Amino acid sequence: MIQVNADAPRASPDGEKISDVSDLHQKPYCAFADYQDMWQPVASAPFDCDLELAVIDAGDPHALVFPCRRILGSWMNADTKERLDVRPTHWRRWDAARSGAEAVAR
Repeated sequence: MIQVNADAPRASPDGEKISDVSDLHQKPYCAFADYQDMWQPVASAPFDCDLELAVIDAGDPHALVFPCRRILGSWMNADTKERLDVRPTHWRRWDAARSGAEAVAR
């Protein structure tokens, strides 16, 4: 059993004050930021937010160059609202800068 002196001031390795004994020096906002950039299985894709989709076309995987949204039973182009005939394999949060979308005329 580990004993903790709850009255002792504590700080994380980077000097940030830790206020809860149960946090184990974790920073959820940092972990979440990393998680958002990682490809996730398509079955876990959320509704009602812009996503970058990975698809396999002619045997080669690639990411679509426009933001997509999951809708009931399908996908749509988030810009044009057009229903898409795609079978994505993975998703991640849409980031226009990373995707180079600012150079693509919408």
